[in-house]
Amino acid sequence: MSNDNQTLNEVRSVRNNNPGNLRASDAATQKKLTQPGYVLDKAIGFDKDGFAIFPDKETGLSAMQRQIGIDASRGMTG
Repeated sequence: MSNDNQTLNEVRSVRNNNPGNLRASDAATQKKLTQPGYVLDKAIGFDKDGFAIFPDKETGLSAMQRQIGIDASRGMTG
């Protein structure tokens, strides 16, 4: 493995298939946000710092897009 690939694999967003670095602050929030209809409902787990882990990068990208839509509807983008 080249150094570039090794460095890329050490990046949390790549390792977790989570390009938006979406996270839940605590176990109760993790439980709520992984229920059907919530942004993290396709997460397969969380790392030690609460960042969601998705099964593949497409699922993580979809979750990030959903979160951006939610933020935009709340006037939080721009």
